Amino acid sequence: CETIGMDKIQFQNSGAEANEAMIKLARKYGNEKKGPGKNVILTAYNSFHGRTLATLSATGQPGSAIHKGFEPLVEGFRYAEFNNLKSFEDAVTDDVVAIMVEPVQGEGGVYPATREFLQGLRKLCDDKKLLLLLDEVQTGWGRTGAVMSYMNYDIKPDAVTMAKAMGGGMPIAAMCATNEAMQSLSAGSHGTTFGGNPVCCAASYAAVSEIIDKNLSENAKEMGAYFSDKLRKLPHVSEVRGMGLLVGLVLDGDFAAEVKHDAFDRKLLMSVVKPNVIRMVPPLIVTKEEIDMACEIIGSILSEL
Repeated sequence: CETIGMDKIQFQNSGAEANEAMIKLARKYGNEKKGPGKNVILTAYNSFHGRTLATLSATGQPGSAIHKGFEPLVEGFRYAEFNNLKSFEDAVTDDVVAIMVEPVQGEGGVYPATREFLQGLRKLCDDKKLLLLLDEVQTGWGRTGAVMSYMNYDIKPDAVTMAKAMGGGMPIAAMCATNEAMQSLSAGSHGTTFGGNPVCCAASYAAVSEIIDKNLSENAKEMGAYFSDKLRKLPHVSEVRGMGLLVGLVLDGDFAAEVKHDAFDRKLLMSVVKPNVIRMVPPLIVTKEEIDMACEIIGSILSEL
């Protein structure tokens, strides 16, 4: 908490569970601080917050496979347009208690928030006495060139979730919050069987210590810029989006899956988030030589299309 400027922490088992805890915190805060029924959470179109019923309902992808077949969705969520501050301003009504977004939309296509947007949301939440909730399950702990991605924007949320890099491969997650926000989760209002598991916490302490002590966020910033510059020079690349070592390769056709499978056959792992968008999240310790090897493989595949 001290490293990231937060006051309290609750350990969870996964990113989705951490987001569930943050949603519960916001709802209880609204019902108790603002009054009954004042518990709506605004999230962004194209977002992704998990696959439990509450977190998939928070995910702003209506009609997608994430939602389809799981109706009725959990009530209490409304969507506004990412990177459009006015869209969020217009969506704030008396029943809204919080705004929940990702600093970089990963599953949604690797779209970083603009500085104006996130700083604007912070001011909007301050003016309207709302909670600003950040989902940093993908972006937290060095991935985007800062220890936590919100540090790139010179803001501080009221609550933030984290997982993935936090455990170094072990199943652990957490929700951190300010004292003011966390007070709403009183004794008995939230719990988890394996949250704070000592083995996972030991692994997390080691992983986080490596990230901080070796300044891997700075390596992510430098190598991310190097990687993106090299990718922009490859054939069939229309755009490279992202922040740090969360990189989105936008192709000029819907053949991302074909590229992914060819890369797998050549021992390079990547994921497809849109028919024309490949997401790449190299290790935080990646070197220029390894990036050069990856770009050689990707370039070879794209040249053969």
